[in-house]
Amino acid sequence: MKMKDLNDNTLTRLFNSRKAALFLGKPGVGKTERVQQFAKSKGLGLVDDFDLTSVDAPDIRGFAVPSKDAGGRCHEVYIATDS
Repeated sequence: MKMKDLNDNTLTRLFNSRKAALFLGKPGVGKTERVQQFAKSKGLGLVDDFDLTSVDAPDIRGFAVPSKDAGGRCHEVYIATDS
């Protein structure tokens, strides 16, 4: 689907599903602009300055720290970083 074909009905269904959407495309095709238009038309706030190309995984989920549960099984606990 091209960004110009992404209509309000499709965006409303995505929004109501409460799931994250990933819009892929070359720079300048209108990904951010289209979502901004939709958010404005619905009176929604929008954080659009979160660019995943400029953050590392620990910035999002924290650092993986090896740990053991009560049964002695090894697993990872993610410790949030302060921003």
